[in-house]
Amino acid sequence: MIEASDHIFILPENAETFYFQVLDYKFNLEVYRQEFLDNGTINQIFVGNQSSTENPQGLAYSTENITKPTRFLIKIKEGDTVKEELYNWVFPDNWKDHKNKARKITLLYPLKGSTEIFLRGEVLKNFLINLRVDITNESMPILKYGADSLKIFGSVPDEELDWYIKTPVEKYVKDKMVKILATITGKTFATITNEIVEVLDTLYKAAEWASKLDEVIQISTGEVYKIDLLKNIGNNNVNFLQSLELLKKIKEKVDLLISSVENNDLWSCTNYLNNIQTLTVGNYPDSENKNDHIIDYVDYGVTPFLKTSAQSCHSFYSVVEDYPLAIILADELSNIKSWRNSHHSYLDTYFAGMSQEEINAALAEIGASPLLDIDTLQSNIGLSDEDKNLVTNAVMDVYEPVIKKILNISSLLINASLLTN
Repeated sequence: MIEASDHIFILPENAETFYFQVLDYKFNLEVYRQEFLDNGTINQIFVGNQSSTENPQGLAYSTENITKPTRFLIKIKEGDTVKEELYNWVFPDNWKDHKNKARKITLLYPLKGSTEIFLRGEVLKNFLINLRVDITNESMPILKYGADSLKIFGSVPDEELDWYIKTPVEKYVKDKMVKILATITGKTFATITNEIVEVLDTLYKAAEWASKLDEVIQISTGEVYKIDLLKNIGNNNVNFLQSLELLKKIKEKVDLLISSVENNDLWSCTNYLNNIQTLTVGNYPDSENKNDHIIDYVDYGVTPFLKTSAQSCHSFYSVVEDYPLAIILADELSNIKSWRNSHHSYLDTYFAGMSQEEINAALAEIGASPLLDIDTLQSNIGLSDEDKNLVTNAVMDVYEPVIKKILNISSLLINASLLTN
C-alpha cells in the first residue's frame, strides 16, 4: 500500500485484498469500519478480530469495499483489555498520486455534521453586542470533533503527519506572515508571532478548544463607555466582521468537500480544497510578495466589510484589498496590542452624532445632569487619555479572547491549508 503518513494509506492499482495485522503475540486486534453520519455521530461497523497466534496472515479486507476514503478504528487488546486505540485511513487507488490531498481530507472530512463550529463567531458577535448571551457549551461541537477525530495525534501518534503540519505552520507564521503584514501595514509583528503559533498548536490539544470560550471575561453592564465600545466593535469592526463572513463561506466549501469525499470525486475534492486554502491563507502562502496574498472576494461570493484607513479606525488598509482569513486575524491581534498601548479611537468621538435623548440616557447612566449639550458634554465629562486607556484595556480584556477564539476555531483550516508534501 502507498503510505501518505504513518496511518494514512492509499491502495495500489489492481489490489484485491489488504490486511490488518498485529505482530506481537501477546496482543490482538479488533477492527471497526467507521461511517460518519449527518448528525455528527459515527457508526462503528465491526469488521473482525485478528491475533498472531490464531491468524498470523492478518485480518483480510476486500478492496471492493473501499469505494471512498474510509477510516478504521483499531483497538489493540491484551486479552479483553484495550491497551491502545488508533485510526487508519484507506483511500481508493485513484488517490495514488495525491498523497497530500489525502492528508488534508483526513483532517477535514471528520467535520461532517459539525461544520457549524465555523459559525461560532456569530455567537461571539452577539455576545459583544448584547452582553447577555449564554456562551456555556457553545463550543461543544469543537470539543466533540477533537475527541472523535484527533486521536491520530494521540497515544499512538502519526508522527509523519504531525511533522507535515507543524513545520509549515510555524514557518508560515514566523517567516511569511510577519513579512507580509509588515509590508501591508508598516508595523512589526514580532510580539504576536509566538502567540499565533501557540493558538494554532491547539489543534493537537483539541480538548482545550471548548474550555477556552468560557474564559471570556464577564462584563458589568453599568460601565457605559466599556459597553458601548464593545457594541461598536461587534457591529462595526471590519476585521472582526470580515473574519465571520470568511468563516461562513469556508463552512459552505467544507460541506461541499465532505459531499465530494462521499462520492470519491477527486476532482471536486481538489477544487474545494483549493477554495478553502485561498480563503484561509491565500493562493501563495509561501510568497513574500504582498500582491500574492490578495484574493478576490467576489469570486467566492464573500461579502466585503473591509474599508480604507480613512473610512474606518479599525483597518490598516489605505487601499481596500481582499486578504485571507489568517492575515486578517493576525492583524486584529496586532490592533489589539496597539489599542492597549494607547487607546481605541472610538473613544475620541464617543458622543459625536448622538441625539439629545441618547445624550440624556448616557448622562443618566453615569449620574450626570441631562441638561448639557454635546459640546459642553465633550469638554466637561469627556474621557481623559488615561481614562481612555483604562476603558480600552478593560474592553480588550473581553475582545482579545474573542479574537483568539476565532483564530482557535480557524486553526484547523489553517493547519490543513498549509499541510505540505
